[in-house]
Amino acid sequence: MLIELGEGQWTDLWSRPLKGPPVDREQAVASRTALYEHFKDAFEADVVIITLGLIEAWWDEVSRSYVEFDTPWARRPDRDRFRFRFERLSFERCRDYVERTLQLLLDGTRRVLITTSPVVMARTFTSDDVIVANSQSKSVLRAVAGELSEKYEGVDYFPSFEIAMLTRRPEVWEDDLTHVQPNFIARIMQHVTNAYVPGSVHPDARTMLQMANLVEAQQFDEAQRLYDLLGEALWGCADPAVHIADTRLALRKANRELALRHALCVDRADDLLYANHAEWMFVVARLLGQSPEHRELAAGISGRLLNIGSERPDLFTRLLIDRQRAGDEEGVCEVVAMVRKADVDHPVLIHKLAAKMHELGQTREALEMVDRQLARTPDNGLMLARRARLLLALDRPREAVEPLRRLAEVEPDNGWAFLTLARSLMKVGRAAEAPEAVDSLLRVAVNAQALALKARLLTRLGRSQEALATARHAQAAAQGDAAVLREVLPLLAGATM
Repeated sequence: MLIELGEGQWTDLWSRPLKGPPVDREQAVASRTALYEHFKDAFEADVVIITLGLIEAWWDEVSRSYVEFDTPWARRPDRDRFRFRFERLSFERCRDYVERTLQLLLDGTRRVLITTSPVVMARTFTSDDVIVANSQSKSVLRAVAGELSEKYEGVDYFPSFEIAMLTRRPEVWEDDLTHVQPNFIARIMQHVTNAYVPGSVHPDARTMLQMANLVEAQQFDEAQRLYDLLGEALWGCADPAVHIADTRLALRKANRELALRHALCVDRADDLLYANHAEWMFVVARLLGQSPEHRELAAGISGRLLNIGSERPDLFTRLLIDRQRAGDEEGVCEVVAMVRKADVDHPVLIHKLAAKMHELGQTREALEMVDRQLARTPDNGLMLARRARLLLALDRPREAVEPLRRLAEVEPDNGWAFLTLARSLMKVGRAAEAPEAVDSLLRVAVNAQALALKARLLTRLGRSQEALATARHAQAAAQGDAAVLREVLPLLAGATM
């Protein structure tokens, strides 16, 4: 199920799309083989957990199977893209596929725990609003899970969906309001463990994770109350989520000594912590780095984050969002330094970082980073737009013309590119070239701002009659927009004198 996107660039249609660039065939085959090995374990396990996600699917006419949606193949200009078609699966189709899966797994001794994912859809391929589409998707899958868990003796339903949806929002969701916070997931798993192995979860453990969840939700006063209530029991806990929360609470009270004690309780050898909770390890590394006796430990943690981030750039994205959310500009600068050192190939991340660097007054450094990325992905719209913005911020409009022209070619429906190109051409004394850009913009969408700009251009070029007609059109389209009216009213007044 591998498909070639370009020379030496492959993707696997049966697995989640990589957030980084496509890989070579050897890497794609190795990843597919590893997945097969992983799924074989389902037929050896005593318990299998199945989580149902959504009902929007893509069918591949060539392999006669459903595949993961991946933007690179969807944008291919060749005929291969037409081998795929979208489907929204019905209740009956979903029930059939899940039931056939259960029949493969159930052997008389193996048990299956089935759940519905609370993670909401970020986009939909239907004509519905995404909120409506998400509700339909979850409703269908919840009904499928309920019906089949009642039908088969070896299948249980666990209400992780209901737990998430019926809990106060700040305790559940990450900032994107799409994904569930890791600490809340841990609380759900405590419920699972306690339900099937009664007494296995100590009451203090539940309170500790609740405290950690409150810290993540920035409900610090309530979290501090639970911290004080737990007292010495906290020092017997091995859960890194709890100690990270304790560290943040201590830092909030400016108690660095206590924060350091909790940070040292985090298992620095756990590879999964670096991959799944990089923001935790970043906090630990920064804290340890402030203590002379622990700087070597801090350097080791930072080095591992750098190595993992070089292979998985989304790690740096998570770090950036976490530090921005905390209002930690110094931390943001440290993340920027790590990305520059790693020299990652990831346009979305570089785009975000460059914008933040500009805010911090590092515009020239941001431009250098964007240029390195553009050398790898010369036609990436995000990078072209970011380069143009940075050049304009540096008052270098003459240089901004080239990326703006290329952006207009790559994204012919990008109105901002045409509008900014026209303004830049006017600024550098190339007004004769600007009307073409404005006309291209008006083909994308007729708007008062573009019309006002065109009227000014035509006036400058001595085409007064055309300018007057365009200014009147802009005035009619302005609908009271003060900025547009300030541009066109002098033109109209001049024409009547």
